[in-house]
Amino acid sequence: MTETKKKILAIDNDLSFLKILSEWFEFQGFDIITTDNGNSALKLLENDHFDAIILDVVMGPPSGLDILKQIKSSQNTKDIPVFMLSQMGEQDHQDRARELGAEDYLVKANFRLKDLTTKIQKVT
Repeated sequence: MTETKKKILAIDNDLSFLKILSEWFEFQGFDIITTDNGNSALKLLENDHFDAIILDVVMGPPSGLDILKQIKSSQNTKDIPVFMLSQMGEQDHQDRARELGAEDYLVKANFRLKDLTTKIQKVT
């Protein structure tokens, strides 16, 4: 029996970054769907199941934090772990994301794909 691949939704307005995420996670054995638009991400979440979400903070509208708020307020999506990624490392952004229910907050300049993969594998 084949093991079902874990499915990730990545939301970021940086298309080249989405391409990197897509190639990396596919290589790691995940199914990954990417979008550069928060509204299309919310539609995808209505119609499909995801095991984890990678979400950029600086997007919009809606902003990454607005999308996080909607994900965590919906009965269907509130239990999906959301990993926030951002160029902004300010503590208040990190605190706000965690208050809204983010699993973790990673600063793009300081994170490694391998570490993010490990974090996702732990919660899926």
